Amino acid sequence: MTKNKANLLLFVVAIFWGLGTCMMKLATTANLSTGLLNAIRGFIFTLLSLAFFGKRIIRMTKKEFKLALIAGLINTCGFIIQTLGIASTTPAKCGFITATYIIFIPIFVFFVYRQKIKINHLISIVFALIGMAILTGIYREQSQFNYGDLLSLISAMFFGLSIAYLGNTAKGIDFSIVAFMLGISLMVVGTIWWLLIEKLKSVK
Repeated sequence: MTKNKANLLLFVVAIFWGLGTCMMKLATTANLSTGLLNAIRGFIFTLLSLAFFGKRIIRMTKKEFKLALIAGLINTCGFIIQTLGIASTTPAKCGFITATYIIFIPIFVFFVYRQKIKINHLISIVFALIGMAILTGIYREQSQFNYGDLLSLISAMFFGLSIAYLGNTAKGIDFSIVAFMLGISLMVVGTIWWLLIEKLKSVK
């Protein structure tokens, strides 16, 4: 992948990240089920992955399936918890707190993979957090840390763990396979969450 394509991909991801947070808030405000919401997101993501990368996905090996499945499940935990959290906080706070996953990446890399944290990484983290604070307007929000904020922070930990995992244990795996397995994991776990947890809870 060229540098320009990588920058374009990051730009697109940033747009979807921001829109996704706002849409999740609207959905949860409308009492849409957390599990159902993520199942739908996973279904759409799976279809898009197949549409764009179907040939690569078909050639998936057992090793790639296993590694990508683990990454997908880690990300799914992050998405489910983030959706639960945003119901009790604002999109700006959720977006900012979730973005702190960049702090947890070097922490997981250090404790799990025994790699030293570089000074330039720490400096980059500081500037990234300042940038996110400006973009989200978090400094204008109330400083109270509530339950929704805590869930957003936990989701950030899962996202940080996922990136650390992909950069080390699953290093070199085709990103299209990871994207596909993320969609599958989110769709399946979201459906199970909706049917076995939320549906049963509503019956009681």
